[in-house]
Amino acid sequence: MRLQLVSSIALVLALTTVADAQPGMTPPGQATPYQPQPYAQPYVQYPQAPPTRTVSYGTHVFLADLASWAVLGAGAESDIGAIGAAGVFLGGPIVHIAHGNNSGAIYSLLARTGLPFGGALLFSSGCDDDYDCFGGVIAGAMLGYAGALAIDWFHLAKKTEVVAMPTGWASLRPSLNVTRNGAQAGLGMSF
Repeated sequence: MRLQLVSSIALVLALTTVADAQPGMTPPGQATPYQPQPYAQPYVQYPQAPPTRTVSYGTHVFLADLASWAVLGAGAESDIGAIGAAGVFLGGPIVHIAHGNNSGAIYSLLARTGLPFGGALLFSSGCDDDYDCFGGVIAGAMLGYAGALAIDWFHLAKKTEVVAMPTGWASLRPSLNVTRNGAQAGLGMSF
């Protein structure tokens, strides 16, 4: 008798559990069983990057090179000519550092030293006599240096800056009111 009672209770519980598990089969007056909702990721809004712009300062590098060549030409026979010669190779990188473009300064120094040397080697190849090769070495070095200056002025002398956003500490509010009797114009300001 006990076995019959236990098996009948187990059967009732099993059928009730199956009936509750099926959607739409809940008896009236009973709550529907908990059905978890699929996990939805919360919407996270990340702040937008501030607007930027690219600024070129190639004219500053050009003016530094122009000043270096002027000092070199004016003081060719004195000690000040050494300052001009140093400025020919170091003027551009110094301007890059002043503008906060450290990588541009490194590339500028590499271009100003490497391209003239490479041009000199390229134009001196195939020469038999050392005296005949001197003109080719000078021409190759000058072409390499001109290429380095062009790269420096037009490509390396650029930096990216953040555009300043208005802070909103003051605002102007114009107003215009037109009626049958006339018109009023005003300007409101808030701090």
